Amino acid sequence: MTVETAIAELLAGDDDVAALHREVDWASSPLGPVHTWPEELVAGIRTVMAARIPMLIWWGPELVQIYNTAYQQLLGDKHPAAAGQRAAECWAEVWQDVGPMTEAVMRDGKPVGADHQ
Repeated sequence: MTVETAIAELLAGDDDVAALHREVDWASSPLGPVHTWPEELVAGIRTVMAARIPMLIWWGPELVQIYNTAYQQLLGDKHPAAAGQRAAECWAEVWQDVGPMTEAVMRDGKPVGADHQ
C-alpha cells in the first residue's frame, strides 16, 4: 500500500475538512508518516472523521490536532491552519487556562473540568 493510499483510506471523505487533512504533510509533523501511526490513533481518527458531532483529537506530546467537519465550526477562522497544528499554537489565547488542565490529564490520567469558563 502506498503512503497516498494509506492517507486516503484513513482520512476518507468527500468534504473539505477530510480533503484538507489528506493534504497535511504528516511525515514532517510530530506524528510522522501515517503508516507509522499506532492503531489507537488510527481507530480514533476513523471514529472522529465519521462522526456528525464536533470531535477533535490531540495526539502525542505535541498535541497535534485532527478534527472532523462538525468541529470546523468551533474553530472559526482558525480553520484551515488548525489541521495538523499543535494545540498550544492553535489555542494560544486560552492556553494559559487550557494548557495546565491538559498537562494534568496527561500526567495523572484523570479527567478535569471547569465551571463558568
